[in-house]
Amino acid sequence: MRSDSKNISGLIAAAGNSSRMGSDKAFLNINGEYFIQNLIKKLSSICKEVIVVAGENYHNIETYLKEDGYSFQVDVKLIKNENYQAGMFSSLQKGLSKINNADWVLYHFIDQQSLPIDFYEDLILQTDEKFEWIQPSFEGRKGHPILLSNKIFNRIISAEDFTNLRDLSASEKFIKYIWQCSYPAIFEDIDTPEEYNAMKRIIAAGE
Repeated sequence: MRSDSKNISGLIAAAGNSSRMGSDKAFLNINGEYFIQNLIKKLSSICKEVIVVAGENYHNIETYLKEDGYSFQVDVKLIKNENYQAGMFSSLQKGLSKINNADWVLYHFIDQQSLPIDFYEDLILQTDEKFEWIQPSFEGRKGHPILLSNKIFNRIISAEDFTNLRDLSASEKFIKYIWQCSYPAIFEDIDTPEEYNAMKRIIAAGE
């Protein structure tokens, strides 16, 4: 159930061209659902809205959201990143520029699919006004998704074009809290058919 005490917007980066996968990752299948469908459903448990940033695949996602008939339990907004070829950081900047009245944004990659609902509920429990950046870590290694405070939206939006998320993660410009969690799926990264098939085998083995 969505927490009414947390004003959180979900931001899904789905603008990549999926060149190594060979097909749009937003429409890969997991447990009978598209990646985009599965992720929006999960984020609806903690977010007041979900913003999807698309690129070349904008019209395909737009058609799905309009015509699929699936009723999400959260407001879903689709925006286009015309500069998607500049990389995922440009999608983060584009998405943050469209968010209004959110205390926090949960920045999420479209191909990170295996995190359980418990992870998201545990993550939002870490929010605190004294932090600006909350990032999960497992066995000393930082992962994703990341919670970003509205205090730093403008700093991220105005960052230089050559900046990337890794640079910001290593930066000391933000007040960060690195949350030591028990979820190794924070490292999930599905870029190739081989990685996708491996994920499906792991899910099948757990059923």
